[in-house]
Amino acid sequence: MNKELVLLNIIASDGNINQRVLAKALDVSLGTVNHMLQEYEDQEIMTPIPKKNRKVEYLLTDYGKEYHNKLLVEYISSCFDAISHIRKKVKEKIYELVEQGIKQFFIQGNTDEILRLVKMCLFEVSREESISYELISEVQSFDDHIQQMDENEKNVSAVIGWSVFPENKYYEIHYKNLLS
Repeated sequence: MNKELVLLNIIASDGNINQRVLAKALDVSLGTVNHMLQEYEDQEIMTPIPKKNRKVEYLLTDYGKEYHNKLLVEYISSCFDAISHIRKKVKEKIYELVEQGIKQFFIQGNTDEILRLVKMCLFEVSREESISYELISEVQSFDDHIQQMDENEKNVSAVIGWSVFPENKYYEIHYKNLLS
């Protein structure tokens, strides 16, 4: 998210914020925040309202609210486009593995948004193809699980992840990085 949108989000949610806090939130200098706020005032995006003890409240004007909404919609659209692109790539790689005979997927990765996306893709593919999937929660118990698999099971199984350098090397089972 760009700094302009972050600043407008903060002002929209709480205009009673000082410039030092804004600078820290944006990871910029106090002078940069001062300059941004001055530009917003000049462009009639926000209005500073002087308060007691040299404090200032920042309020978005009607134009500022419209401008903020425009930036927010653009940001959401770009995020959606990026997620859609990644989702398409992940599904293509899963289908490639299915075409190679993979039927069992083991997911390796952090519990994060990418995991949610990968699980969603696997669910969608499982509605069309006869596949199963599960999350690797403990590497050691998974290593033990691999050792108990027969060759046929290993040949139709794959570990999928999104780390360039997976925590473990799976020599007995196929590993596929979904994001590379």
